[in-house]
Amino acid sequence: MKINRIGLYGLISLIAFKECQSMNITAALKQSLVKTTIIWQRASEEESTSLRHGNNLVVSLQNLSGKNLDIEIPEGFMFTASDSTKQNMLLITALQYNLLPGQSSSKAAHGYCCEAQDLSPGEKDVYKIKKEASAGLKLLAQFVSANNLEGYAVQRAVWCVSDRNDLATINSTDSSELRKLIDFTGSLMHYSRAEINKAFQKSTQGGKEFEKIIRLEIPVNSNESQVWIVIHNINSNKVQTVMTKQKPGKGMLVKNFGVSSIDLGKGEFTVRVYSTDRPVQEQKFKLDA
Repeated sequence: MKINRIGLYGLISLIAFKECQSMNITAALKQSLVKTTIIWQRASEEESTSLRHGNNLVVSLQNLSGKNLDIEIPEGFMFTASDSTKQNMLLITALQYNLLPGQSSSKAAHGYCCEAQDLSPGEKDVYKIKKEASAGLKLLAQFVSANNLEGYAVQRAVWCVSDRNDLATINSTDSSELRKLIDFTGSLMHYSRAEINKAFQKSTQGGKEFEKIIRLEIPVNSNESQVWIVIHNINSNKVQTVMTKQKPGKGMLVKNFGVSSIDLGKGEFTVRVYSTDRPVQEQKFKLDA
């Protein structure tokens, strides 16, 4: 008797489908179907990259069940820092995992920090799935994801919802993006239309307000010398990359840039200039605003 291969393949697929469970990460953890390991790990050294947002959380899931699992961690989900002095992270782009029995998979989560006054995350910090974000943060995450928004403007919008920061601190060179973010964030904060319009005008007219302008004069010994600049907080954690490794050419490199507590938080900081052929050059500053 001939075997109908198409029918057999269909039956196998149907059995596999029935054995596959699809669920939210919360349900999977409640049933002890998966094990999670979440570590903060810098994803890039791009200029002006902040520790506070980006693809910096590596989220690993291991399937502990005997079935295939389709697990979703939705946008708006909260990752909680094991160190309570560090900022929790809000997931902006949903993560999808398709796991065979016993299989592990790791993905980078696109997240934003949720407490403006807490410390920035640090390399190898451990995070947990412990609590959900507020309804406002969930709605903001869904809006940001749907409109493909990212960067410091989004980070400031998150802090407006989480910490009631001034709506006018949201800033972007893209006026259309800025309008969207201020309108939506203002509505989440229950501001009137007049208050939202006022915040938009203040943001566009004032631009990004820096508390300090840092000026660096950096001697460069040769055309092959590499120079890079980073900012560290009082705990020596890197909080911002001002300039990645570059070969500026022999001579005097002058670098001017602004710093703001909106991006870095309050406290004492040190700008460190690294070079492949000179000692480290340092300059300290303090942000109180």
